[in-house]
Amino acid sequence: MAFNAKILLDKRRKKEDGSYPVIMRLIINRKSTSISLNKSVPEKAWDENNQCVKTGYKGMENVGRFNNFLLKKKTNALDTLLKLDAEGKLDTLPLREVKVIITGKKVKVTFFSYAEELIESMRREGKIGNARVYKETLNWIKKYAGDKDFPFEHITFSWLKKMESKYLAKGLSTLFECTTSHYSEYLQ
Repeated sequence: MAFNAKILLDKRRKKEDGSYPVIMRLIINRKSTSISLNKSVPEKAWDENNQCVKTGYKGMENVGRFNNFLLKKKTNALDTLLKLDAEGKLDTLPLREVKVIITGKKVKVTFFSYAEELIESMRREGKIGNARVYKETLNWIKKYAGDKDFPFEHITFSWLKKMESKYLAKGLSTLFECTTSHYSEYLQ
């Protein structure tokens, strides 16, 4: 598995003081994601080749300590990537999950984004019928929720019952009845 980590200035996001955020870019099988390191540095102080602050820079208290911080972040990320690769997990985990493992921060996955990812996964695996049923179900839920995405914690028993009541009130069938009648011509 091909992977790398680089420490960079995010030159797309210039701050008011003229500095740029320092990020760690993870590259795994030609896909990349960025992790903010919650630090910023002026472009003139950055050594792009060595991925650190220039030693002669006077704009911070301790350049050596700052560069050591950056090196630790990169080393820890690479160590984690090596471990995941050795366990055979790196090629199966989504990039988002790898980022969560490295940062230790839980990313709130919303219902719509999870469902879309699941549907796309089914399509890639050739499970076109299941993907279509899931997509139709997701479209109904989106309509019910007013196209406003929400975290999984939002789904409660009472929320589901209200959605079901609205669904059935429109004269629509339950999912099982809908899918079996939809495919009944193939079942005979």
